Amino acid sequence: MMIGLTIVAMGSSAPEIVVSAIASANGNMNTAVGNALGSNITNIALVLGITALVKPLLVSSTTLKRELPALLIISLIAIGFMFDGELKSYEGIILLGLFI
Repeated sequence: MMIGLTIVAMGSSAPEIVVSAIASANGNMNTAVGNALGSNITNIALVLGITALVKPLLVSSTTLKRELPALLIISLIAIGFMFDGELKSYEGIILLGLFI
């Protein structure tokens, strides 16, 4: 299941990855960061909200116990890295390592 979640996550995030990479390469750092943060907010609030409207979601405690801590920890680490106004290359490597 973990491999499936990772592959689906990569596939659905591919457009945001490309947009953020192009924006960063063109010097549009705010666009890159805004795109990454905005897409995650959209996925959590809008996608889950609409999905629950269509049909209530049953969420297993196993999924919550496994995924929620990772979401919170990685989000807090990313926020901590960006708190000084810059996401450095080595911090990007750390974030990539956390994903893998």
